[in-house]
Amino acid sequence: MRRLVAAVLGAGALLFVGCEQPIASAHREAATIELPATAAPSASPSIAPSASIAPSASAAPSSNPPSSSLLDEQECRWFLPGPTVGRARVRVAAPLYDDADGCPVAKPFCERGALLAGDDVVTTTTFGPFTCVTRGDVHGYVPTSALATLPALPSRSWIGTWLEDGTGPARLVFTSAPGGELDVVGHAEWHGWGDNVHIGDFHARGRPDARGSMSIKDDEGLGCELGLRLVGRILLVEDNDGCGGTNVRFVSAFMTH
Repeated sequence: MRRLVAAVLGAGALLFVGCEQPIASAHREAATIELPATAAPSASPSIAPSASIAPSASAAPSSNPPSSSLLDEQECRWFLPGPTVGRARVRVAAPLYDDADGCPVAKPFCERGALLAGDDVVTTTTFGPFTCVTRGDVHGYVPTSALATLPALPSRSWIGTWLEDGTGPARLVFTSAPGGELDVVGHAEWHGWGDNVHIGDFHARGRPDARGSMSIKDDEGLGCELGLRLVGRILLVEDNDGCGGTNVRFVSAFMTH
């Protein structure tokens, strides 16, 4: 079971991955996002571990966690598409640990599954010798020593239609633009009672940086701004709450259609 709730960029927004239910659970709670399972990729050349994913000196999480009094240090569910988020490949099969009280230290009750060698994952904060990761269908802590960092994806990887939760209704469409930039067209909706529907549409242009991040602003002066981070097959998105009517947001994990 994998549960992603909101994507985050900058200070305060977040991509939430719930950890309360076991992997085998088929339950789905409101406001969660289920990602399609990722098949283990084909064998690839060995990748040496990178120092950029080494455990931090302290057990503290990212210096920019979401502002929540309920957030514990060891929680592995807030995926921040800022400088702490990256891509990695599992070098050797590794156990996956929960973030419950007393975890992720290697205790029997903490283990909630395993990742296979060759699995590509999104990485975020570290906790001692562990790194918080998601493969899309599962999430939790793995030993940092089992991971090797991967470079950001090229600009062409952005091109296509990306849907919120892989299904919509919010969508982002990327096409090539002159000078190596990307054209971005966005649409989102919020449905209230009856036929009460609020919408948001924008057009913008931008260029991803070397880390796979991009900040864009609508070109019609609407005041709509978005931060985006492409990490593998997941596009993390956060807006400034200025991209449409009341309750219309581009804040989630988007996947290609």
